[in-house]
Amino acid sequence: MRRPLGIVLFMALVAFADDGTKLPWNPFEKAATGDWETLASEVTSQKKDDGKARVPERVTYEIRGADEKEVKLGLEKVPASGDERISVVYSRTETPSFEKLLSLAGKVENVKTSEEKKKVGDRELACTRVAFTTKAPASKHDVSITLWLSKDVKGIGLVEEVVEGGGATVTYRLSGYGTKDKVEWGTKPTKK
Repeated sequence: MRRPLGIVLFMALVAFADDGTKLPWNPFEKAATGDWETLASEVTSQKKDDGKARVPERVTYEIRGADEKEVKLGLEKVPASGDERISVVYSRTETPSFEKLLSLAGKVENVKTSEEKKKVGDRELACTRVAFTTKAPASKHDVSITLWLSKDVKGIGLVEEVVEGGGATVTYRLSGYGTKDKVEWGTKPTKK
C-alpha cells in the first residue's frame, strides 16, 4: 500500500522529533483505550490577520488503542483539518518528547518547570508548569509555549497550553476529560 507523501513526511518528522526534550513524566503510563480530553481554544492577536481561521476551536485527544507496551493516540479537531485519522504511537515505558507530543518541528530551548495548582472551572488541579521557547524552521519569530500538565487528567494530561509568537496568543484550555465509559469532569464533545 502506497502512502501519500504528506503522511510519509509527517511520520518521518514525528520519528525524528522523538529524540527531543522529554516531558517531566509519561502521560501514557496508565492510559486505557477510550481515555480522552478536550480543549477549547481562544485566539488573541495584535494583527489584522489574526490567524483565527487556522486555529481549531476544539481539540480532542483520545486513546484509540492500548496494550502493555504502547498506546495509540488520536485527535479530532473542530473544524476538521484532515489529519484526524492519523494515530501516533507512544511507549508506556519511555517518556515522550515535547516535539513529538506537540508536533513541533523546531528545537525546544530554555525549559523551565515548576509545580503549581491550576484552577479550571470548579476544579483545582496539581500541575507541572513547563515553559519553553522554540522556533519553527520556516518562521522568523521565536515562539513561547507554556503548558500546565496534570497526572489527574486523562488523554495527554494537558490542562492548558499558551502559545505566544508573531503578535498572536493561542490558548487551549481544558473543557472536559474522562474514560470510555465516564465523563470525569466537564463535557465530552459529540462525535462528528
